Amino acid sequence: MAKKAPAEKPKPRRTAPTPRKTSRKSSYVGKAKSTPTNTKRRRRVLMGEIGSTGLGRWAGTVDQEFLRELTGKRGIRTFTEMRFNDDIVGAMLFAMVNLMRGVEWDIETSDDDVGEFVHQALYEDMSYTWQDTMTEILTFLPFGWSWMEMVFKVRGGDTDDSSSRSKFSDGRIGFRKWAIRGQDTLDRWVFDSNGGIQAMQQRVNDDRSVRTIPMAKSLLFRTTAERNNPEGRSILRNAYRAWWFKKHIQQIEGIGIERDLAGYPYIQIAEDGPDVWNANIAEMVTLKDALEEMVQTIKRDESEGAVLPSWAELKLLSAGGRRAFDTSSVIARYDQAMAQSVLADFILIGHDAVGSKALVVSRIGLFTRAVTGYLDSVASVINRFAIPLLLKVNGMTTEEPVEAVHRGIDTMDIDTLSGFLQKLASSGAEIFPDGYLTNHLLRRADLPTGHRETEEGDPKPTDEQEDAKQQDRDDKKHEDAKAQAALQQQAQNPPQPEEPPQPPPKAGSPPQSKDVPSGDQPKT
Repeated sequence: MAKKAPAEKPKPRRTAPTPRKTSRKSSYVGKAKSTPTNTKRRRRVLMGEIGSTGLGRWAGTVDQEFLRELTGKRGIRTFTEMRFNDDIVGAMLFAMVNLMRGVEWDIETSDDDVGEFVHQALYEDMSYTWQDTMTEILTFLPFGWSWMEMVFKVRGGDTDDSSSRSKFSDGRIGFRKWAIRGQDTLDRWVFDSNGGIQAMQQRVNDDRSVRTIPMAKSLLFRTTAERNNPEGRSILRNAYRAWWFKKHIQQIEGIGIERDLAGYPYIQIAEDGPDVWNANIAEMVTLKDALEEMVQTIKRDESEGAVLPSWAELKLLSAGGRRAFDTSSVIARYDQAMAQSVLADFILIGHDAVGSKALVVSRIGLFTRAVTGYLDSVASVINRFAIPLLLKVNGMTTEEPVEAVHRGIDTMDIDTLSGFLQKLASSGAEIFPDGYLTNHLLRRADLPTGHRETEEGDPKPTDEQEDAKQQDRDDKKHEDAKAQAALQQQAQNPPQPEEPPQPPPKAGSPPQSKDVPSGDQPKT
């Protein structure tokens, strides 16, 4: 009997998978139950730092530049060569540094006592003048950064001890100096776990020792703080390529000019002369090297000359004529590129008889705005770190902000200013008479103002004006004295009261006598 086939089991229905239940206690954002553990964990995440700036650094050295010639000490040497050897780079830095050195600085605060103290500490009582200190600070322009160590002193008056010598003897703590720590002495940077800058390690040139200068008593000035790079970025970085080509073309140009003037030297050996091409004889190899060195070092100068055997003859092969390239225009193009990299191409306007005054004024305006931005960055570092530390070490507190501010860079010429004032007056604005404005305009034109200047810059009257004012004050005092005397005289002799007016007599009544009171009429 045949066996029956087993019945197929029914296949289970396919249903959507049941979502897994996940606990929301592990999430830091949501409606998890608040427990002390979750609160601490959430605060740790919010207050902590998880990511990184991405700055390339290794063992305290920054590795952010892709050109090896511009990294580390090689970069410092390259930028030093650019600022000292190139005429265009020198002109650019000369314009920027001297514009920024000439800007006036002041302290702004509503607390007069604190403001006066900070002004003395910054601008009056350091070992170096403020202009010299600014010169050291502004080395961050070619190198990208400058590190200034703040050195303090107790203001002890005029003493022999340089650590306490001061113009003031109030016993307060002031700045002795802001000392530059040279960029070429950098050994490595000290970072914390999050990439924060903690210190600079300096290798001193005197004894080659390594010294660690903490950030707490230093000021770091940078052109840019991108990725918190302590080395910033040199303003000459974009000019490096043009400078490199210009440098090598100038060298080739100098060699070419020298060869064009002196000719191409060569030594011809006679047929019966020695076989200098025989490399198997050591003497011939040495002789050949000596002849090659002689022909390569021949120059037209004060030490020119040659001593040759009879079998050798020195000849000059004349140059082939003009060069195929005009190196002057090529070098001029690279000069223009370098100047444009920092918006300083106005220094080249007029050299080729091309350009206008309006073009120069507009480009100078852009240049001064860029320079003002660097001045703002210097002021922000001083206001954020130097001034608060100075007040803290002196135990001084103030609710009002104390800030170092700089004046604007004066670039408007007198013709443009006078034209602006004329248009302003023609539009109906009341400008004159204004003594302060008049004196300011006269000073801009280097003309005498007729007024002396006080320390605050306000106009002070001349001697004749002071005499006239004094005479007016004396006349007023005399008039006041006369009025006071009249009042005293009136108080001593008061006026007699007047008799009240008599009522008119009634009809039919006899007239009253002036000598007899009205109540005692005479009998008839």
